[in-house]
Amino acid sequence: MALHAYDIDPMVSQTTFAKGAEELRKSGSMMWNGIHRRRDGSTFPVEANIKYVRLDRDYIVAVVRDITERKAAEEKIQASLKEKETLLREIHHRVKNNLQVISSLIGLQSHDIRDATAIEALKKLQNRIKSMAIIHEKLYMSDNLSRIDFADYVATISSNLFHIFGVDQREIKLFIHIDNLDLDLDSAMPCGLIINELLSNALKHAFPASRPGEIRVAMNREKDGSLVLSISDNGRGIPADINTSKTTTLGLRLINILTYQLGGQLEIKRENGTEFILRFREG
Repeated sequence: MALHAYDIDPMVSQTTFAKGAEELRKSGSMMWNGIHRRRDGSTFPVEANIKYVRLDRDYIVAVVRDITERKAAEEKIQASLKEKETLLREIHHRVKNNLQVISSLIGLQSHDIRDATAIEALKKLQNRIKSMAIIHEKLYMSDNLSRIDFADYVATISSNLFHIFGVDQREIKLFIHIDNLDLDLDSAMPCGLIINELLSNALKHAFPASRPGEIRVAMNREKDGSLVLSISDNGRGIPADINTSKTTTLGLRLINILTYQLGGQLEIKRENGTEFILRFREG
């Protein structure tokens, strides 16, 4: 049985084709894409369905199709996808910039306000906006525009909050334990906002009078595919008389809304501090 390189692809060596012939003997058939040469010397892309047949002697039967139009269509689709990817990346960049502008405007407005409660509310709003802007910045810089490295995202949010609250990480230690998880935007954004709220509360209320302590953020995927997010601290804990499901504070109301948005369930433990456990399914 002989297989000649020029019969299918003049640009591939005879050795390569000899190897292909041996594989064909073993498998009985194979699909192959290559270049075919016309009599005038011009070339065009082909797809060959090659079969090995043993009758009175060994034969190779090949059905060769001209795939010039298909290749052109594929190249057009690839160009279109690249253009859309560039556009989507630019959208994330602009959304991030717009959110940063809004955050800056809020900061400027707060300089003209003397009411401490109003200033605190604006500061919290700035932090929420920053947590959203971080996602768009991460997606803009990522190779994957649809999913985000959640561990990296949480690390950035946490670092930002520790800086804003002026917390000494030698006094309040942060431990992040997150599986190798890439979340879609619809899951990462609500989770990021929930972490922002709970970390802010812990940094502000859990450790009074410079009391040292620990905060832990963890997420893992269960065997059934569900995700479990845990934010805990060993601080003084939430008072027992506070019903988090019926609270009037904006932060906890926002957490309840985001939990509902994720279709999840929120559990709160008050042993040795406070732990919030969110269970939900992605998508």
